[in-house]
Amino acid sequence: MPTIAPMIRLLPAGFATSPYRSSDGMVFIGVEGRGRIEVEGTAFEVEPHDVVVVPGWMKYTLAAVSEWTAFSFSDRAAQERLGFFREQRL
Repeated sequence: MPTIAPMIRLLPAGFATSPYRSSDGMVFIGVEGRGRIEVEGTAFEVEPHDVVVVPGWMKYTLAAVSEWTAFSFSDRAAQERLGFFREQRL
């Protein structure tokens, strides 16, 4: 769909992202391995088939407990086309 931005990520064990937030709402689904998503200070342990939703403009980080594959999608593509997508790396 042209309005949805899908992404798959492979994070090596021990890898963690810097805090990030953006105007799009993001849905993460665990595919393989184990990871952790921290949203505004609340941590969610993610295993295969788990779903975590990060609402727009909430700060989050990703961390791989073991090698972790996560699929995500958001409405970023629609927001970019409409001209109101914004992001901030913290």
